[in-house]
Amino acid sequence: CLSRGLGDVYKRQQEIVSKSLEMAVNTPAADLTGHPSISIPCGRSKSGLPIGFQLQGPALSESLLLTAANAYQQETDWHLQSPAKETKL
Repeated sequence: CLSRGLGDVYKRQQEIVSKSLEMAVNTPAADLTGHPSISIPCGRSKSGLPIGFQLQGPALSESLLLTAANAYQQETDWHLQSPAKETKL
């Protein structure tokens, strides 16, 4: 039945939004102040989801953050890896 399928889609969307909001608790400082920040891949969770660390800088320090992120990525390969196809949120 189409309506049941749409209900399943809606429920899944709500789960994704809820998880996203839980993760957003780490970004308010940059969001409110307008300071530049960057998230850099640095590993995997036990379930195979990507993990990143976030750098924040003072106003107008985008170039510094990009340079730092680039230097880290030159020494690692996390940014080249894809998440596992079957990951669970």
